[in-house]
Amino acid sequence: MQLAKITLEAHHCDNRNTYLVTFEGHAYADAEASAVAYVEQRGATHAFHIPEDGDLMQRPARYPILWGLLNPTCEHGMSASLCFGPQHYASDLEISQGW
Repeated sequence: MQLAKITLEAHHCDNRNTYLVTFEGHAYADAEASAVAYVEQRGATHAFHIPEDGDLMQRPARYPILWGLLNPTCEHGMSASLCFGPQHYASDLEISQGW
């Protein structure tokens, strides 16, 4: 039986150290649970990147909790980091005011 594997690139922001970390499990849910716990515990000090050749990028539906944690969406179903409120996009007035 082949192990499920998730590899993430972790960047420790304070010391500027970047490394790969791999989570394994006998099922996709096991590997995902370990990865989610790691990201949640280190989210205040680390930034995470999904390697393009890894299983998470190739098959995100296998890991819905981890994918959602690393790629949060707003109530509009789009990127939460780009959301400017009720209309998702900033209005011309908001932009002119420095949003």
